[in-house]
Parts: sequence; C-alpha cells; structure tokens
Amino acid sequence: MAVLSKSYLQNSGSLKCMDLIHPWSKSCVKGNLDFIFATSKGFFLFYTMMHGTQILFGLKNKKKMYIPKLLFNFMRSMSFGVSYASLFVFVNCLTQKILGKFNNVIFFYVVPFLCGLPIFFESPERRKITVTTFVSMFLESFYRVLINRKIIVRSKKFETLLFMLVNAFLMYSLRIRQEFHNKKDTLWFFTPVSPRKEDLSGNIIQNNEKKCPHKYSCIENTIRDTLKYSAVGLVMAGVKFIVSRVMSPSKNRESFFQWRSLQMTFFISSYVFIFEAVNCYLCKLEGRYDAIHTLWSGLFSGISYWFSPNLQVVFTAATVLLKIQGDKLKKKYKLPNLPYPELSFVLSNMFLLQRIIFDFKSVPQFFYNILLFATMNKSRILIDAINKHYIVSRIL
Repeated sequence: MAVLSKSYLQNSGSLKCMDLIHPWSKSCVKGNLDFIFATSKGFFLFYTMMHGTQILFGLKNKKKMYIPKLLFNFMRSMSFGVSYASLFVFVNCLTQKILGKFNNVIFFYVVPFLCGLPIFFESPERRKITVTTFVSMFLESFYRVLINRKIIVRSKKFETLLFMLVNAFLMYSLRIRQEFHNKKDTLWFFTPVSPRKEDLSGNIIQNNEKKCPHKYSCIENTIRDTLKYSAVGLVMAGVKFIVSRVMSPSKNRESFFQWRSLQMTFFISSYVFIFEAVNCYLCKLEGRYDAIHTLWSGLFSGISYWFSPNLQVVFTAATVLLKIQGDKLKKKYKLPNLPYPELSFVLSNMFLLQRIIFDFKSVPQFFYNILLFATMNKSRILIDAINKHYIVSRIL
C-alpha cells in the first residue's frame, strides 16, 4: 500500500530562531556569527587537507603560477564551504524575522535549494569532485530509502552483482571514450590503457608482444599495476584513517593495520589484478586489444567488491558512468548548454539535507561526518533542535 507523508514543524508560528536555528545563542546576530566562525574553522581544516595533498603531488609542476593558482582555488573552496553551511542558518533567520514565523515550504525545500547555489563559487577543477561526491551520496541515500521502506532487501550478493554490471559498462565507456575522443580525465581511480594506434583498425597483430597495449610483459605489467594501485589504496586508507581520528578522536582507537582500515587497499589491488589478468588473457586469445575486452574485464574485476562491500564505491562508479553517458546524450541531441553538473549538485544536496531531517538512517555516514567536521559539531546541535519540533503525518 502506498504511503503518503507530509512533513512540517510543530507550532512553527511560536518558534523562535534560538529554538530551532541557533540554540547556542539567543541573539540572531551572534548565533549567525558563531556559526560562520565555526564553519570557517572547520572548512579551513578540511580544505587544508584536500588542497595540501594536491600541492604535494604537484610540486614537480614547472608552471610558475601553479602554487598561486592553488591558493586562489583554496579561497574559492573556502567561500563555497562557508556559504554552503551558513546560508541555512542565515536564510531561515531572515525568513522568520520577515514573516514572523517559520514557513514549512521555505524551511524544508527553498533553503536546502539555496544552500546548493554556492557551488558556482568553487573552482572548476574541485567542482567536478564535489559534484561527483554529492550525486553519488544522493544515489546511495535513495537506495537506503528503498531499503528502509522495505521496497528492496539489502543483499551482499545483489550489491556485488550491481557493482559488476556498473563497472563493466564503466570500463567499456572509458575505453570507447579514449578511442574516439582521446579523453583520459575521469574521477574513477582506474582507467583502461589507451589502445595502440595499430589496434584501432581492428587488424589482428601476429606479434605476441604487441597483442596487449602495455609496455611490459603481461605478468610484469599486472604486478606493476597491482603494486602501484595498492600504494594508492594505502594512501586513501591513510587519509580516511587520519580524518576519522581528527573527527572523533575519542571513538577511534583502532590500529591502522586492521582489516577495517585496509579493506579499501585490498579491494583496489584485487580489482586491478583481476582486470589486468582477464584483459591480457582476452588479448592473447583474440590477438588484439578490443574494446569489448574491457567489458568482460570490468565485469570480472567487480567480484572484488565481495571482499570489501562499500556502497560509496558502487554509486561513485554509477555517477561517473552517468556523467559519461550524459555527455554523450548532450552532444547527440544538441541539448542546451546549461550547467547540468551544478544543477545536479543543487538537487542532490537538497535531497540530502531533507533526508538528514526526514529520515536520518537513509543518509550516508560520510555526508553526516562532513557536516559535523566542517561545522565543528554545531550541525549536530542544529539537527537535534530541528528534530524536537519536526513531525511527519502519514496518510495511508
């Protein structure tokens, strides 16, 4: 049976800003300033880690304006982050002062929409990462909503199969994109090797050493790539471990060298190993490097998800795949030149902010942790205050 629900604030006419928006201060001015200061401090720490890593990897860049550009992008990221968080408090305060009460439509729909607009402050390079992250969290949250409403049943087998299929088409799409457009930029951690020029004609190459597109022998190349991406996995696990320690120092006493911390490393290394092994086998079998090989290699490498289940991985891959297919549709049907990635961020963020109030269990833990870290835990106080006055009336 379908269930309709209407969400609203109880006694919204009698609620004051200090009851709902800034419980830490009775004054609206001080409450907003305190929140801006907290978000400035939180996002400064957050973006220092993000941009600091980018600077370390770019020290060999010989461009004279490289470091100044990164510093400028850092300021753009700060303006985006602080505006993104502070708008929720400021606009709701302003609305309450103008109307004399909190409006449910403005509170639950208009304000979350406006909070996403500062994405245009972010630099184009960082904007791609932010959009991909939020769209993937939207997909994950929607998936959790379906689970919580018992429309689907969560299963490790189903999620593994889903990732295998998504990964297969993602690898195939990346391979095709390289072949016809020579594009290598992607937000997925692994990209198939670009085809050799002699392979594009489809002719079978008789020289065994040139059947595969890599420089070294199949065994050596597989080992090299596996070790290289294992190192990437260790770095990612290390960053995640450090961030978790910083965000919750009293709750994280586990050692880095435990299975939970190293799961991502094992996933990435096994993923790359299986992909390279299957791809080389198919190349030798048919005598050439065909795009269809990446489809099968991606399918079998998706089995690695079974050893390290993570919904964030599934829906990040799905987001990258949707982005590639969306670019194709835009070009094929000559769609208007609108900021589609930014609009997808605004809508995804709107959904996530609503979910964190309406159905907290459906929100990805990563999104909640970012809010806590970036607002120095003031978002926890804000969410708790909203939940005290939030009601859902259900109509069967």
